[in-house]
Amino acid sequence: MKTTLRIAILGVASVLALSACSGAKTKAVDTGVTTDNMNASELTLLRTGTWVTRSIHDSNGLIYSGKDEFVARLAGVTRYHNNGTFRSVSMDSSLVFEGNWSISDDGKILSLVGLGKDGRPGFNIAAPLLKLNNTEFSYRIYPNPDNRNQYFDVNMAPANIEESRILNRAASTNPNSMTN
Repeated sequence: MKTTLRIAILGVASVLALSACSGAKTKAVDTGVTTDNMNASELTLLRTGTWVTRSIHDSNGLIYSGKDEFVARLAGVTRYHNNGTFRSVSMDSSLVFEGNWSISDDGKILSLVGLGKDGRPGFNIAAPLLKLNNTEFSYRIYPNPDNRNQYFDVNMAPANIEESRILNRAASTNPNSMTN
């Protein structure tokens, strides 16, 4: 039921470049998701709930330098809520993404979807999960879905109290947000 409901509401997840959604106004929608119908991987992600980016490595193993705009949008603090919604802000408190999240029943794919006013996806990301436990959360993003040789591994850890407060200071104006 849970998987069917999500597929019907969110559609089939596909990997799209994050930069392609920079002008999309998106929001989360009520999908009826609760912790009662979440899988084990989703519940593991929720145990911490708020995660902060600790490092980003490229396909050559090099640590992200902070100069690439695409990658800069991946660094920050993200809060995953138990109703299937998420909110991600940069370290300077700018809202970057918000929408719905889920993890495939096999625990291999993190799906992030932001819906526009008309209900069509503003962004739709299917990121392979590399690691997920109570202290580490990492996933892989492909800037160009057609080139699997270039990717960025985003490594996250539980956010401390001060890092979690960044979410509360998030700017209320953002081209990716329809909410305040």
